Amino acid sequence: MKQFLFIILSLFILVSIVNAQEQFFEIKSSEGKTLQLPVTDAGPVPFENEIAKIEMAGFGITLQDNKFLLYWIFGLKSKIDTKLNSVRVFDVTPGSGTILLVGDDSPNLVKNYWKKSLTPNEINKDNFPWLFEKGTTIKLFKFTLQFKDKEIELYQLAWYSQQVKEKLLYHIDVR
Repeated sequence: MKQFLFIILSLFILVSIVNAQEQFFEIKSSEGKTLQLPVTDAGPVPFENEIAKIEMAGFGITLQDNKFLLYWIFGLKSKIDTKLNSVRVFDVTPGSGTILLVGDDSPNLVKNYWKKSLTPNEINKDNFPWLFEKGTTIKLFKFTLQFKDKEIELYQLAWYSQQVKEKLLYHIDVR
């Protein structure tokens, strides 16, 4: 049932994003780089260029041993046929420092799609303090793609409103 609620919430967000008008949100990464990233009133838009499109930068929830666990999920689609040598994903949220989340030196692309899920951790204030903080949480992720002849960086916003965080914590009975 809880997985179903998460899927319905995700579909609602996706439909809202598709029907909303795009604008740009300015943010300065923890590395000091000022970015203008696409958003709508419904939230961040998947970033894309001529080489790749970010398809996923968010979290999932799973239940193990009667405990809810949260894990980060990242995915992208390569638009070129050049071999991808490595993928790195960093949390570069302002004020967080630069935190390596994924270091994949042998990326496996299936139909030009790469994805990686991190190890699930128990949902609590120590593991995910941002989930318990008041107000909207904005996260910024940097994807570094290494090809034979070049390296590119793609940035993706993710944000979670106070209402979304409260509903999540309520439905998994963590408060």
